[in-house]
Amino acid sequence: MPDTFRHPKYSLLTPGTSQPKMAHAAPGNEPWANVILHLSPADASGVANTCAFAGACKAVCLNTAGRGAMNSVQAARARRTKRFVQDRLAFMDDLTDDLVHFVTKCAKTGYRPAVRLNGTSDLPWWNIRDRHGMTVFDHNYGAMFYDYTKRPPDDWPSLDDYHLTYSYDPHNGWDPALDALSHGANVALVFSTPKTAPLPTHYGGIPVIDGRTHDYRFLDENQGVFVGLSALGKARKGTDFVINV
Repeated sequence: MPDTFRHPKYSLLTPGTSQPKMAHAAPGNEPWANVILHLSPADASGVANTCAFAGACKAVCLNTAGRGAMNSVQAARARRTKRFVQDRLAFMDDLTDDLVHFVTKCAKTGYRPAVRLNGTSDLPWWNIRDRHGMTVFDHNYGAMFYDYTKRPPDDWPSLDDYHLTYSYDPHNGWDPALDALSHGANVALVFSTPKTAPLPTHYGGIPVIDGRTHDYRFLDENQGVFVGLSALGKARKGTDFVINV
């Protein structure tokens, strides 16, 4: 087993080791390391809507959970978002450099790289291009990309190195969630269950797996099921975004 992964310095990305659930070890015997990109969610930056399908989640977004509650963290996310909008090509240059540094370090230390670009956003990265007309997926980094999304499954790309988990929101209704399940994708549900308490084993007759034990959703053995999460941050105060059990 490799030593503890030590991240290089990034311009845009945040090491997964800095966030509790992302820092959990991946299931199985292979060592994985992960990074995440945090932008301002929805229209919080004032310059763009980074979450086109956001609904009830806007009021309880994890953007302000943990260290996200710090003014300095919010300011940094806003700066990144404004740069993404106002100087896209330079932003993509820095993102490319960060990804190269990350996957290179992984290759040297025996880790497999995993990347979440929508930590607090929901952007279609398969349509976002750099100055060479390439998306992050065109570069063949050898990394596994993964995200949660509220985009309807019909809008998802078919890419071997990108795994999406649909995130249920009552604003969008059950149809896209059921569509995701029918296509073999998992659907994340936020329950009122405390972090240390067991989640329900089924919801609506569909199995629920515990999504709190690790963040590597592409390694979940079961697909076409619900991924149970516990309410965090503002969501703990109660909202229709959280399913009471």
